[in-house]
Amino acid sequence: MTGTRRALTRFMSNATYRPNDDGSFSGGGPITLSTPGAALPMNPIGSESYAHRTNARIGLGHGTLFVIDVTLDRPLTVSQDATVVEVATLLRKHEAGFVSVIDSERRFLGVVPAEALLSCLADNRVPSKVSSLISSQIPTCGPQSLLLDAVRQMLACFLRRIPVVGETGILLGTLSLSAAASAAERDPTIVEAIEAALRPSLFARAWA
Repeated sequence: MTGTRRALTRFMSNATYRPNDDGSFSGGGPITLSTPGAALPMNPIGSESYAHRTNARIGLGHGTLFVIDVTLDRPLTVSQDATVVEVATLLRKHEAGFVSVIDSERRFLGVVPAEALLSCLADNRVPSKVSSLISSQIPTCGPQSLLLDAVRQMLACFLRRIPVVGETGILLGTLSLSAAASAAERDPTIVEAIEAALRPSLFARAWA
């Protein structure tokens, strides 16, 4: 387990987002080069990796823990009316890769990736509100999702954390890969999944 945690510390980082040709972030794949070469799109788990639903089941293995069995992180959230400065401040303060966007009832709307702000600055186009930068293309899980499935989603998309969304769409928290790894002693399949993902492969990309 110690070796797995060291490997996670060394390799894991937030996903990288890229804008579409028109400058928006609402379409296309959720993460630049988020799949290992051309392998994942041909795999049945590919569609699940990008599914915008809370109970996606990925892979053939069977875990014993659920997402609700581990401690969730408090999510970084903003409203659709938040300014770019407010989002940038949160990202820098918490060294995060994205901020979740919620409505007045705490329903999950999507995320604003750090790369979206950087692209705006590079193109000298800073919107007054972040609503135009919201991307819904990010994997989510639910509290009753198998922890192993959630881990596989993160590994498949090269994410360190994903939002946890309830059945009514309420954002409940954020599941981190480190929290899942800390529960691996209770569910050995978590260790197996992480170690398999970090194993050298012809098709795997380097962690950003």
